[in-house]
Amino acid sequence: MSDEVDEDRRPSDNVILGGRPWTLHRANLPKSEYGRAHIDDRLIEVDHRIRGRLELDTLIHEMLHAVYPFLAEDPVNDSASEIASILWKLGYRKVN
Repeated sequence: MSDEVDEDRRPSDNVILGGRPWTLHRANLPKSEYGRAHIDDRLIEVDHRIRGRLELDTLIHEMLHAVYPFLAEDPVNDSASEIASILWKLGYRKVN
């Protein structure tokens, strides 16, 4: 029996971003990518292997892309990192 999780069986979450429904999915992305926002499909993928502050930063980053698809990568990177840093400093953590 394999320890790997079938990607189709990983849980997805339905969320509302910018007043529209989106699917947030934990995916097996290439190691060079932590997340992706598929604007036309209203799908956000976040690599299932990342945890902690990197996961928080990535979730915020991809949600910013979802809500503000017209923003360039640099402002999204900067804003996501600043927001994640503040939330982390305030003690926000994921609890399973």
